[in-house]
Amino acid sequence: MSGKRMNVLFGMLTTVVLLIFPRELLAENADSAIFARYEQAMKANIHLPMGELVVKTALYFADAPYVAGTIDIHATEQLTVNLREFDCTTFVESCIALARTIKLGGGFHLFSATVAKHPLPQWKVVWL
Repeated sequence: MSGKRMNVLFGMLTTVVLLIFPRELLAENADSAIFARYEQAMKANIHLPMGELVVKTALYFADAPYVAGTIDIHATEQLTVNLREFDCTTFVESCIALARTIKLGGGFHLFSATVAKHPLPQWKVVWL
């Protein structure tokens, strides 16, 4: 199956699953603003192969602070979007999710779903 068809299929599946499984997502206004700036900066790069877009994304966030254990900040597993600081794992996963989101047409909710590794972009955003 071609890449374009996969993207369309993923987008359609995302929409359907969202209607069925709404969830909560923890995010700060700053994360949404950072995403909007990133999205604007990367729109001109949508034509790049995925690997190159991931590298450009990593370079975009290269100056973000490293903070150990950002995955383990909640007592129970909770989807949290944090584009202000990263640990090793969240940096790599976020760069891949951000690049994939750009390839799929963008949007903060789609990014959040991609971070979760589940097509759930209609998470209820709980601003911290």
